[in-house]
Amino acid sequence: MVLAKPGKTNYFHLKIPAFDIKYIEDCFKIKDFPDPTKYLIKNTSPASYTKNDIFDCWLYQNKSWSDLVSISENKNDNHKIISSSTNLISKAKRSNDDFDDIMMSDDQKIKKNTRMPYSHKEEISIVKYIVKNNYAFNVTGVTMWQRMERDRVCKYRTWQSMKQRYVKHIKFDLNSGNHKFPFLSPEELKLLRLGLNIEKIDKEEKDAMKSRFLEQRMHDSDSDSS
Repeated sequence: MVLAKPGKTNYFHLKIPAFDIKYIEDCFKIKDFPDPTKYLIKNTSPASYTKNDIFDCWLYQNKSWSDLVSISENKNDNHKIISSSTNLISKAKRSNDDFDDIMMSDDQKIKKNTRMPYSHKEEISIVKYIVKNNYAFNVTGVTMWQRMERDRVCKYRTWQSMKQRYVKHIKFDLNSGNHKFPFLSPEELKLLRLGLNIEKIDKEEKDAMKSRFLEQRMHDSDSDSS
């Protein structure tokens, strides 16, 4: 995905349009992915795509830009855009139609791997996975997060990213009085806080809770195998 400032970019591509850089700001504001078609910069490409096509290409990555079919309304308009943009093509032509990473284009500056904000749905998936698998006391390690990545809990996130999100952001939501995870029981919330060292109890009680956790995990594992 190419992001640029409207009116301040020489970018042009026959298949890949640019989108207003404000899209990233709005993602952070609403903590979700707004409709990208509303941010399309029309003079950067004659191509135009549906919201689902764009998401399939750069978010879900099950299509490439070359797979998409433009929904441009008027072929004559497309021809005018192409003709008037010949110089821009020579300046901004890309050798590869497939942009797997999110990209930002501002004149000649391009930054790759722009981070997209976490949605609340992704955060819920992380918390539910930890609770379901009794991993409250394993969040500071590595193995659990690597398993979470293999299980595709957050399809397009690395285990490092999910761990950082949990211990540096979700942690504070769990610590707040009005946490964002109302599906958690008081006991589950307490266990998650203990695992993050937010809530303190004496060592004997904590060890006892860990033992119960391990027993429950072994029981769940035996049930799954049978």
